Amino acid sequence: MRCNVNFNQCNTGCSFPCPLFTCCRNFRRLFSDSSSNTVINPPLNLAFAQYANTAVQTVPAGGNLLLNFVGGGGSGIIADGAGNYNLTPGTYRLIYNANGIIPAGGLFSLGLYQNGVLIPNSLQSVFGASGSVVNLSADVLISVTGANDIISFVNTAGESEVVNQANLNITRIG
Repeated sequence: MRCNVNFNQCNTGCSFPCPLFTCCRNFRRLFSDSSSNTVINPPLNLAFAQYANTAVQTVPAGGNLLLNFVGGGGSGIIADGAGNYNLTPGTYRLIYNANGIIPAGGLFSLGLYQNGVLIPNSLQSVFGASGSVVNLSADVLISVTGANDIISFVNTAGESEVVNQANLNITRIG
């Protein structure tokens, strides 16, 4: 079948280097099964969600940050309203950002937990003068293998912390 020269600048006589996706002939060869012309679409993200809070909240030591649902789509991410996020099996990218005030003890610290276990590289801490405003953020990938893994966004400092803005983005990438 001849490609549309006006649309994708490729025809049956094109020579390489021919961009992969500009020629419908190459696209069909890569993303179709051999018995038909059916195009096989690559998998799409099945779930994504953003949670945020702009109200000031005091989070007790070891307590979860409480965030509100902002937007999302798909299925596989369920918030319980107590700062826990239930994820179905897959690979997820978790990104958080939080602004807060360093407590009297001088440590502001947050982390993400999966089924009660700290996720490596999600723990972020800063030491400073009491009352100083700080920002923490992390970006981690996790693998969820259990049917109902629970993710929590936790105050990991040894005392209550004041958080005045926070957000958590959860995206299933595989």
